[in-house]
Amino acid sequence: MNSFGQLLRIYRRRCSDPLRGGLLTQERLGELIGLEIGDAGYSGAAVSDWERDQSKINADDRLALLAIAGVLFQCGGIQNYSDADELLRLGNYRALDGEEREQVFPSHDEESLKELPPEEWSPSHPETVSSQGRVKSPNQEHLSKRRKKQLILLRKVKSFWVEGVLDKSIQEASFIPVRYQRRDEVIEQPWEEILGPAAYDRESHGGGESILEAFLNVDRALLILGEPGSGKTLTMIGLAKDLIQRAEDDPFEPVPVILNLVSWSERRLALDQWVAKELTAKYQIPRKTGLDWLKGDELILLLDGFDEAPEKIRPHCIKVINEFRKEQGLTGIVVCSRTEEYLTAGDPLKVGGAISLLPLNETQIDLYLDSAGSRLSTLHAALKQNTTLTELARTPLMLNILGKAYSFSQEDLSTVLGQPSGSKRSPMSYWYRQLFKKYVKNMFERRSQQSKYLPKETVYWLSWLARRMFDHNQAAFLVEQMQPNWLYNGRWRWVYMLCTGLLTGIVGGIIVWLFLQLLRESNPLLPAPVSNLVSDFLQITQGRAEAVTLIAANIILGLVVSVMQVSYFEGLRRKQIEIESHGWRYRRHIIQIGLIVGLLTIAFVALYGGTLMALAWGVIEVVLFVTVARFVYGRSYLNEIRTVEALGW
Repeated sequence: MNSFGQLLRIYRRRCSDPLRGGLLTQERLGELIGLEIGDAGYSGAAVSDWERDQSKINADDRLALLAIAGVLFQCGGIQNYSDADELLRLGNYRALDGEEREQVFPSHDEESLKELPPEEWSPSHPETVSSQGRVKSPNQEHLSKRRKKQLILLRKVKSFWVEGVLDKSIQEASFIPVRYQRRDEVIEQPWEEILGPAAYDRESHGGGESILEAFLNVDRALLILGEPGSGKTLTMIGLAKDLIQRAEDDPFEPVPVILNLVSWSERRLALDQWVAKELTAKYQIPRKTGLDWLKGDELILLLDGFDEAPEKIRPHCIKVINEFRKEQGLTGIVVCSRTEEYLTAGDPLKVGGAISLLPLNETQIDLYLDSAGSRLSTLHAALKQNTTLTELARTPLMLNILGKAYSFSQEDLSTVLGQPSGSKRSPMSYWYRQLFKKYVKNMFERRSQQSKYLPKETVYWLSWLARRMFDHNQAAFLVEQMQPNWLYNGRWRWVYMLCTGLLTGIVGGIIVWLFLQLLRESNPLLPAPVSNLVSDFLQITQGRAEAVTLIAANIILGLVVSVMQVSYFEGLRRKQIEIESHGWRYRRHIIQIGLIVGLLTIAFVALYGGTLMALAWGVIEVVLFVTVARFVYGRSYLNEIRTVEALGW
């Protein structure tokens, strides 16, 4: 059975903003109601409370109720008397009388306002409501273009995270439902100063609530804490799976999107700007579209990896998230972090609630191992006999690694993991080392034997890749995000930049030569003193000599620009200057490139031609190489390769 708030939300999300276009937001609905009744209107938070049935309009405030119906009708949310009366009925308000109908639906005859049969509904009215109050899946042809684009994002999130990560991680055994406890004392809640800490249920256990229910019950703003390996990421992906199902069933539910905060630490942008860039880089969603969806509260942000951000910038990360919550508090958000890293970060997050994942108990461990059957029977028996080994399996991560390392194993685990006499390591440290050694060995045995790389080489390069990803704040490896700063050896950075300059010079020379040919079409007598000398010296035709001269000259200029670029980038690297803090340095550097290129070109051409020609070619080369330095090269080694940024254009 629907409630007043649920139906109001359905009607609002049918609406189009008459002034700004796009979805009618809660804030705009409140403003338009104010215009209807001639006062300041209502805030977006008030409309949000109505939709969540947390507050109710007084039945005596008939003007507000009529204004809501009028705005919904004008914006396309309702079409007829029946829609308006149904909304009022669910709120226990009386139906519209004749005078009120004329006020809400002016200049419309009775026939046009009769309830339309479902087959004649317009595309803006595609949905029907189930008996449970959920909107049933609409036909694909009835979906708006906006929603069809969002479904593309939804499928990408589902394909990569749910099917590619969650489903594969649990395909060999059952999924372990997590236990959690409330930790609201680690966040800042808006009413705490007034109501005091006793107003909140602190340190209470989840009480059987699923993670989805916990998320919905804290106004869609949740902090998930846990120890290393406790299952934070899989818990968040499980939440994403439930939210994806809701979004597939209800065309007005926001779309969940999983992002990793570790990449935020590279640029440290405002959260909405960073989300838009990540949607472009990770999901190929245009930047403008992503910002538009964020503004309309049509996304749920699932932010993992807070603890993976560098320690010194975590307080700033919390500040950025809190600022986003202040501006867009109706957007759903989940933040995942290790407990210690969050607690030592400084100021608390301003979210609706916090939970902390608990270690696995014996029942959960037995459930997981029983579901795997004989594959893990040896491990199951060893855990029953060895309490220290059981402590190793208290987290989902380590239990999963134990399962993969000793799958179908008949070895005596107490012998395999037993610490040799005389060892200075703690038993747990030695066991970890032996466990991962066995795990890596098993992973190689499960792969094809036709690999052209030896296991030792694979481990070396995977370790190298892991170190580089950690150093450069990347949680997922994308080849297009590799930058020259991955090259720790300065000589290789020089080689890379000089090769870039060589290629730029060749391409630039061809462009200038083609430009010269266009000029010759209108002025065949255009002088070419330099190419005449080259033609006589090399005994080649005038046309070829001109091409050789221009390409060679531009190669030299390209190498000069590369030397200037690498010197500038190396200076930033040594001084550890942030990209955002050297705008004036960068502008001065670009001016220096223009001056050097211009002076070299003018000096060279002036030796063999007139001053006017030298100035003309100097301007052409300055425009070419300043454009290359500004728009092709990046501002430092961190963004010198601009493939991802190009997608945002």
